[in-house]
Amino acid sequence: MASFTITKQPKTNSYFSHRCAIVVKKNNAIIHRESKTFRKKELARTFGKKRVQEIENDDLGIKKTIPLSALLDLYIEDKHLWEKTGRTKRYVIQMLRDCDIAKINSNKLKTCDLIEHCKVRQSSGAKLCLV
Repeated sequence: MASFTITKQPKTNSYFSHRCAIVVKKNNAIIHRESKTFRKKELARTFGKKRVQEIENDDLGIKKTIPLSALLDLYIEDKHLWEKTGRTKRYVIQMLRDCDIAKINSNKLKTCDLIEHCKVRQSSGAKLCLV
C-alpha cells in the first residue's frame, strides 16, 4: 500500500519548502521509498496524489529487477562513465562481473550476500582493507 506525507522544511532565507515523501509497504515492510521537494505545499500534495495513484495502478511502481551483472554491463557499456574510470576500478568491476554475487537480482541483494562475497574473496587470498 502506498501513502505520502508532506513535511514543511525551513530554508535559510526565511522561506519554506515542502517535501513529499512516498512510502510503499508490504507486510509491514518498506519496499519502496521516494521523495521530492517543492516550493509550494499544493504542488507537493498534487505530486503525492498523482504518484501514489501511479504506483498503485502500475503494480507498486517498481521497475523490473535484473541481475547485478546486467547493471555492471550497463556501466561498462556507457562510454562516458567507462572512459573516466580508473584502471583499478575497471579491474574490480570486471572481477565482480564474474563473481557469484553478480547472479543475484538487484531487489534480492542483502547484507549477508555482501558479507559472504567478502568472505569468499578473503579466503581466495584478497587482503582485508580497513579504512
